[in-house]
Amino acid sequence: MYVLGAVGKTKVSVPRDAANSDYQNTAGVVGLTSNKTNNPTAYKLQLGYQFNPNFALEGGYIRFGKVAYHSTSASGTGDATHTLNAWNLSAVGILPLQNSWSVLGKLGLAYVRSSASGSSNWGGVYSFSRDDSKKDLTYGLGVKYDFSNAVFMEAGLDNYKSGTQFGRLNVWSIGAGMKF
Repeated sequence: MYVLGAVGKTKVSVPRDAANSDYQNTAGVVGLTSNKTNNPTAYKLQLGYQFNPNFALEGGYIRFGKVAYHSTSASGTGDATHTLNAWNLSAVGILPLQNSWSVLGKLGLAYVRSSASGSSNWGGVYSFSRDDSKKDLTYGLGVKYDFSNAVFMEAGLDNYKSGTQFGRLNVWSIGAGMKF
């Protein structure tokens, strides 16, 4: 058994032009300007079991971060916040190298949840709240370094499908783990 905690950055693609177009078409907003703010700090906590030197099974929770959108026009303002997280279960292939290094390959399933909320005051006050979820494949590549039989460090890139307009989420992370 092992536990792994990691922190990293999520690459979130926000189609700001598409959101602007939606507001202009739906609310009749003219002269819209907007900006987005990403706080794509990702956190993950994984619990796993290594069956042999070449195979492990792990699962856990990932928080991808938040994206905020703000827009302004002559007729008012609009704001939205989007939060993404996931539960995952993955098979991990391990290729041991020399000097305590290993290369990792991951393939599994993820249940990605997104939560969005926002408001605008174009032609009256409008607010929304929306939750979405998506089950899809996840995959990743990484490296691991074993400091001892009990302590290790891992770095890698994992890829998830968000099920929203954000498309795929790439998470670069580095973390530490402990084997029991």
